[in-house]
Amino acid sequence: MSVETNQFHSPFRNISKQMSIGNFRQTANAHLNKFCLAYQDVENIRRVLNDPRSLLPSDCDTALETIERLQKSIQLFNSLLDASQYLPEPVISSRYSILFSLHYLDEVSYKLLLLLRTYREVCLDSSRETEHLHRQILRNLEAIMETGEKVEPASQALLK
Repeated sequence: MSVETNQFHSPFRNISKQMSIGNFRQTANAHLNKFCLAYQDVENIRRVLNDPRSLLPSDCDTALETIERLQKSIQLFNSLLDASQYLPEPVISSRYSILFSLHYLDEVSYKLLLLLRTYREVCLDSSRETEHLHRQILRNLEAIMETGEKVEPASQALLK
C-alpha cells in the first residue's frame, strides 16, 4: 500500500536550491519575451478599440484573448520573481520595481477583462453608459501601456 502525500506544485518543484544566475537569466528572458510579445499585441488592440463606432463583438473577443495572454505572461514572470528562496542572491534585492509593476499590471488587466466582457454585450449600443464603459477601457489600456513600457528596460537591467 502506498502512502500519498500532498505536495504543493509550484514552477520550482524540481529545484531544491537557489537557481544559478545563468539559469535565472535564461528563464527570466523567456518570461520577458512572452510578456513583450503580449504587450505588443495589446498595443495593436488599443488602436482597434480606439474608435467605438466601428467596434464589433468579435473585436472585443480578440481584445479579451489578448489581455488574457498578457495576464498569463505577467503571472508567469511574477511567479519567477516572487520566489525569492530560489533566486540568485544578486537578483533578490533588485527585483522590487519589476514586481511592483507586474502586480499593478495584473490588477489592471483583471479589471480590463471585466470591462471588456461587459462592453462586448453592449458595444453596438450608442448609450452614455456604453461611452463611459469605452472610456474606462481606454484608460485601463493606457495604464497598461504606460506601466508595461517600464518592465522591459527594468528587466534587462536585472538580467545584466
